[in-house]
Amino acid sequence: MKSYTPNFWLFFVAAAIIFTGCSKSDSNVFTDLPVVESYLIPGEQVRVQISQKTPYQEDVPVPETDISNLNIVIEYQNIEYMLTSLGSGLYADTSGVVPIESDSSYKLSFIYNGQPVTSVTVIPFGTGRFYGIRYLDYICPV
Repeated sequence: MKSYTPNFWLFFVAAAIIFTGCSKSDSNVFTDLPVVESYLIPGEQVRVQISQKTPYQEDVPVPETDISNLNIVIEYQNIEYMLTSLGSGLYADTSGVVPIESDSSYKLSFIYNGQPVTSVTVIPFGTGRFYGIRYLDYICPV
């Protein structure tokens, strides 16, 4: 009787995984989710862009969601600030009352299709545009 080498078994197992692991899905189910893009930079105006997730398949129906009429709230130190819609899913702090400071935590929240959406952002400690530079002063004094 012939003995099989380990390479044969490795090839057999790899081929079995490849041929049974993937299959095309005929599902036309699409979960409508918001895509949130925002950058909080100390000293600059708060801007948040909301858009819809795009399905991979072209024949999947996408529900119409009015992304320009959401109530976007940013919470900082237990104070809530409402952002103003500028259209096309863009929201901003037009009054400039939201203080964006380093070493601070901010919470963004809104309701999208009846579901709550929340996010928390922490701006690290820093000076100027180079965050954490004071820590480097202690590690590598000049």
